[in-house]
Amino acid sequence: MLPHLRGALLNASFLTLALVLGEFTVAQLLGFTPFVVWIYSVGGSQAQLSVAVSVLSLLVTWALLLSLAVFGGRSRTSAAKG
Repeated sequence: MLPHLRGALLNASFLTLALVLGEFTVAQLLGFTPFVVWIYSVGGSQAQLSVAVSVLSLLVTWALLLSLAVFGGRSRTSAAKG
């Protein structure tokens, strides 16, 4: 089982690295501060604000994923038919 997972985990790691570096590079080239970097820099002077924004982004992400699961998924009857 583990030899089969090695390729998948390696590919997932490369894709994750490419996405993260791409987001950071594009934001820096356009003159924007990436969200995570902004939270970290604000955290040094205003810890409560960085925690509040982090929790808010977590809740927004959770709500978006929940709405995608509810509205974007196939219904059980159509999944059973085909």
